[in-house]
Amino acid sequence: MPLAFSSVIFRLADPARYDAVKSAIESDTRLTLEAKRETQFYAEQSEALAKFISYLGTTISVIFSIGAIIGAILMRWPHLLSGRHGSGSPRLKKSTERKIRPRTVINLERDSEVDLILDKISREGFQSLTEREREVLREAAQQGPKDS
Repeated sequence: MPLAFSSVIFRLADPARYDAVKSAIESDTRLTLEAKRETQFYAEQSEALAKFISYLGTTISVIFSIGAIIGAILMRWPHLLSGRHGSGSPRLKKSTERKIRPRTVINLERDSEVDLILDKISREGFQSLTEREREVLREAAQQGPKDS
């Protein structure tokens, strides 16, 4: 079985003789070798890897760009996702309507009184409240935001 190798590395006793050794190796017809300095060999190897990484990065960038375009289209025209060609998904309309309509009726007199009491607590502490102010806070907490 013949001896097979992909590269051979050796160190010259005298680096100045590199050109003579290179011409001797490349002129020998029994060998199919190409003599290179170590730095040149590794530079060529890393160049191939750099090309691969560049192509891979470009491919991934293109895939993500296409995904972003599709996402933007679906955000602009959500009915394309549901297959309906109307004005959009009814669920989206309902959530928009809920946001527009007020959920509670606001009692400005009671709320402003509660705000004043809360400001007093912030400035002077809870222990500074009178019994009437504490009662107003209890009633507001029991009634919650829905008061007509």
